[in-house]
Amino acid sequence: MPDNTTPSSSSYEYFDDPLFLSQSDQPTASLVTSLFGGHDFLGWRREAFMALTSKNKDCFVDGTSVKPPKTDKRHSQWVRCDFMVRQWILNSLVPSIKDSMKYVNSAKELWSELLERYGQASALEVYQLKKELEGVSQENSALVDYYGKMKNLWETLDGLDPLPLCSCGKIDQCTCSLLKKIIDRENTAKLIQFLMGLNGGYDTVRSQILSMDPLPSINKALGLLQKIERQKQITESVHTITEASAYASFKVPDPKKPPVPNDKYCDHCERKGHTRATCFGLNKCPHCNKFGHNPLNCFVIKGFPNDKGKGRSKTTGFQSGNNVSTKKAANAAESHVFDSPLEDEVLASASAGCSTTATHIDPPSGFSSEVLNGIITTVIDQVLQKISDQQPGLSSSQFAGPFK
Repeated sequence: MPDNTTPSSSSYEYFDDPLFLSQSDQPTASLVTSLFGGHDFLGWRREAFMALTSKNKDCFVDGTSVKPPKTDKRHSQWVRCDFMVRQWILNSLVPSIKDSMKYVNSAKELWSELLERYGQASALEVYQLKKELEGVSQENSALVDYYGKMKNLWETLDGLDPLPLCSCGKIDQCTCSLLKKIIDRENTAKLIQFLMGLNGGYDTVRSQILSMDPLPSINKALGLLQKIERQKQITESVHTITEASAYASFKVPDPKKPPVPNDKYCDHCERKGHTRATCFGLNKCPHCNKFGHNPLNCFVIKGFPNDKGKGRSKTTGFQSGNNVSTKKAANAAESHVFDSPLEDEVLASASAGCSTTATHIDPPSGFSSEVLNGIITTVIDQVLQKISDQQPGLSSSQFAGPFK
């Protein structure tokens, strides 16, 4: 197609022509997702320029596309494209900056003014970036997140403080590969800085990478580290599954939850916690034929417990142990008779009879007068012995009179 013809968006087939506008090219569109508000101009400029290049309109901001004269038939098409690019750039700015840029004469002038106002790198920005790079470390983050943060800072720093370019044109004639050596040195410094920020879990593989000659690239080193990271994740998953299987057979009681109540009830003694089958009031020891215990804790079989280290026989050790009834009562007391369902009734009767004599107490059902008298005498002797132990200066005979 000759240059003096004007292409139309409906029939024009040469999409590499910068003057071509497709149906998706609208003046209300924006080049970037986040509007530029005065900060991070380097990142915004990169995204905006990439969007313009994808639309084949980057030539309108870098000055390579020149406005045709008015006599040229492509003049009106160029003006329409320039207005479109200008509107796209303005839609990518916040309203406060957009209002100060709306009266520029071309897209190139708008782009140049943005570069002049916000594109000048200051020493303070370079210092802040380098200071932030020194403080970056992996800690508990994933490798891909840690590397992405460092790479973003590296690219931002390279954009603000790039390597100097050759202005004499002799760099292409260099035979010592000086430019390649400079780039390799920068990459080695970045690799070492990246390895320094790794946590202690990668000490072994870090030493292996640093011992390689020549040193690998950052991408290759990242690949080796990611393999170790995946192995650690698999190991931790297997360990977690093993622990879960080991503790699946039982449940740890929750201290915040109240204990499950025991709904057992004995209709003989009218108490909770057991049934008639295990009630001490109905079941007696087949060895000594006494209520309140079983052969597992029968003192006749096991032997009576010691009194403060002093041995006691099965039939002696009580002050009133000379008569047969007292011995029987002692055996009954030593056999945990007070653990029976009649405990409250016996203790209440014993307490009421302490002010008079034990012989005036009517024995409860299941107990003879001799057994009950022996029990009361045993209880009184034990109380008096306890008081005597706590007050060594007193003798049990000084205050035993009212009870005997």
